[in-house]
Amino acid sequence: MAMKKTFGKIGLVLLAAVVAFGAVACSAPKWSVGMVATGEVSSNGGFLAEKGEYVYFINGVEDYTANNDFGKPVTGSLVVAKKSEPAKAEVVVPKLFTAGDYTAGVTIYGDYVYYATPSAEKDTTGAIATGYLEFYRTKLDGSETEMFTRVNGNGTVYRYLEVGGTVYLVYTNAYDENEDGDTVTSVVCYDTAAKKETTVAQDVASVTYAPLADATTLTALYTKNVKNEVTDSNESYNELYIYTVGKEPVLVASGKNWTGEAGSTSNVTYAVTAVNGGYVVYTVTRAADSDVKTYAVALSEIAKGGENALASAVKLEDTTAATASAAIVSLNEAYASVSLNSKTFLAKYDMLSAEETKYELVAEADISTLFFVEGGYAYYANSSSYLSRIAIDGSAEEEVYTNETISTSWYKPEMADGKIFYANTSSEGQSYIYYVDAAIPADHDPEEAEGKFAGIRSEEDIVALAEYYLNQIPTASVRFSQDEDGNWLTDANGNRYNEAVEEARAFYEMLTKDQQKKVSEDALKLLTDADAVLEATEVFMKLSENPYKDITADTLAAHEKLVADAEAALAALTEDQQIMLKANTEDNLMWRLQEAKERIEDLKD
Repeated sequence: MAMKKTFGKIGLVLLAAVVAFGAVACSAPKWSVGMVATGEVSSNGGFLAEKGEYVYFINGVEDYTANNDFGKPVTGSLVVAKKSEPAKAEVVVPKLFTAGDYTAGVTIYGDYVYYATPSAEKDTTGAIATGYLEFYRTKLDGSETEMFTRVNGNGTVYRYLEVGGTVYLVYTNAYDENEDGDTVTSVVCYDTAAKKETTVAQDVASVTYAPLADATTLTALYTKNVKNEVTDSNESYNELYIYTVGKEPVLVASGKNWTGEAGSTSNVTYAVTAVNGGYVVYTVTRAADSDVKTYAVALSEIAKGGENALASAVKLEDTTAATASAAIVSLNEAYASVSLNSKTFLAKYDMLSAEETKYELVAEADISTLFFVEGGYAYYANSSSYLSRIAIDGSAEEEVYTNETISTSWYKPEMADGKIFYANTSSEGQSYIYYVDAAIPADHDPEEAEGKFAGIRSEEDIVALAEYYLNQIPTASVRFSQDEDGNWLTDANGNRYNEAVEEARAFYEMLTKDQQKKVSEDALKLLTDADAVLEATEVFMKLSENPYKDITADTLAAHEKLVADAEAALAALTEDQQIMLKANTEDNLMWRLQEAKERIEDLKD
C-alpha cells in the first residue's frame, strides 16, 4: 500500500541534499561562515530576514530547553542560504533562536545579527537556567559573538532597534524591584554601544510593542496605574505613554476627567489591544458605568506625542477585525473570518461604517488562522492546518498549497523571493522550514504537491526520518503496489515492488555509514522482513498467474513444482514474516495455494 505522502514525490536530489548537509561540525570553539551577505536588509523580525542575494532564517522549531552550548544546536539555530538554493544552507549562529516572543526574531543591522537565546549557564542547583534569556549579537561571518545582558523569562518581549547608527535593545522586565522591594514590571533600554542599561519606565501595568517594521517611529506603548497618595490604592483612571528609542517617554493621555462624545466627563482607563496595519487600536473604559469604546489612531500620529497625540483617533463602529489576528489594510478595509450557518467565510470589514451590517462576505474559505494579506490574497492555515490562500476580491476560489501541516503556534509564514517559507509540522517535515512558490499553477494538485526543504537537518533528525520511513512499511499485508487502475507498479526492469518499502530503502541507503549504524534494529527489521515477504510473494504470485482451474494432466508436473516452490518459500520465512505473508488476503495467496493443492490431489485420484 502506498503512503499518502512520500519522499519519492520530493525527489532524490533533494533528499541527497538533506543528508549531505545534515552533519555539522559542532566541536570547534570558533565559528566561520562561508556565505556572508552584502546589500540591504529587508523583513527584519520574524524567523526570516533577507539581505542581498541571501536569506537568513531560524532552522526549524526547537524547544528552548534543548542543548544550547555554543556549536551544538542545528535545529533552531540561525542558518543562511542563497535565495536560489534554500536547501544548501550553513549555520551562521550555532545557538538556539528559541525565545518565546514570536513578534521579534531575526534582526540584522550592518554586519551583525542581533538575537535572544536561552541561557546555557547553570543555576545554584546545578541545573541549566534555560528560563533565563540572554541577548547577543554575532557577526555574519561568525567571527565574533558578544553577549549584552541576561533577563529572567524566556517569554520576555523585546525589540532590537537601530537609531542614529546605534543599536538598542528594549525589553520588558517582569521581575524588576522598586524602591520598596516589590516586584514590578519595567520597560528597559540597553545601549549596545555604551553597554549601558536604563530603566525607561517602572511599575507599568501593560506594555505593547510596535511591529519591528514600524518601530523606528514608535517603539512601545504602555499604561501606568495611578496611586492615591492617601489610600495607596489605584485610582479609577490610568495613564497612557509612548516610548521611542532615543527619546524620553511621553504621556499622551490621562484618564482623569476624560470628556466623552456627549460632553460628559468621567475617569477612564486605557488599554492598547492591537498594533496592526499601521494603526494603534485601544479601548477607553469609563469608571462610572464600565462602558467600553474602541478607538484607532495612525501609528505615525500617536508617535508625535504631546497633548494632541490622540486628536485624530476615531471611534470604531465594529471591532470584530480590530485585533492583532486580523489583517488591517485600512480602517475601511480589514479582513477576518466569520462563521455563518456552519460555514466559514473571509469577510471584509469597514470598521468605521455605521451600517447595521459591518462586513461583506468575500468568499467561503476554510480559515482557521489568518496570517496576512498581500498581493491581493489572504494567506491562512485551514482547519487541517494546510497553508492556503484566497483572493480578497472574490475573483478566485480557495487554493491549498500542499497537504502538509504547518505551525500556527510559532512565527507566521513569511514571503521572500517569490516563495512562502513556513514551519512544516508533518511527520516528514519534523518542524523544519519548507517553502512553496507563492504563485500557484493552473494544474496545481494539493494532494500531490509538497513543499521543498530549506535549511539543515540535524544528524539525529536524519536518522529519525529514516526510521519514520521504515516504520511506514506495513507490518501486515505487505504486497506489491498498484496504480489507480489496478496495474502493478514496476521498476525499469519490470520487477514489481512495494512503494513504501522502496522509498524507505532509498532513504536508508542515502545515509552515511555512521548514520545507518544509528538506525534502530526494530526499524531495519521491518525492511528485511518486508523484502523476504515480497520475495516469497513473487513465488506465490505465479500460482495466481497460473490458476488452479487450468491444471490438467499435461501441466500437473509444472503446477506441482509451483506448489512446492511456494511451500518452500513459505517455510524459509521466519514466524513474523509468515504472519506478514498470510495477512496478505487481498491477493488471496494462501487460498490460491490451498486450491491448487486440492486440484492436484483431485487429478491424482
